[in-house]
Amino acid sequence: MRSEKEIKELRDEIVEITDFIVDSGTEEESEDEDVDFAHDVLDVLDWVLGGISTGDFKVEPYLNIAAMKEIVEDIKARTEEETEAE
Repeated sequence: MRSEKEIKELRDEIVEITDFIVDSGTEEESEDEDVDFAHDVLDVLDWVLGGISTGDFKVEPYLNIAAMKEIVEDIKARTEEETEAE
């Protein structure tokens, strides 16, 4: 398991890099998939460090567990229909 110090150092490094790109780069650079992914990682690190509550992390704009559960139910219903049709 990583130490809190190591997690905070990684978070700080990512913040420094992404902030610079967003503040000084072009729109295209700011919207780069790696920068976007880094922002998602920051959200996770903030959750791990207690900056975001679990309740908040499980809803939009983060994980949106409820929407994913709806997708699961849709897939289950669809696959059950396909199985019954066979």
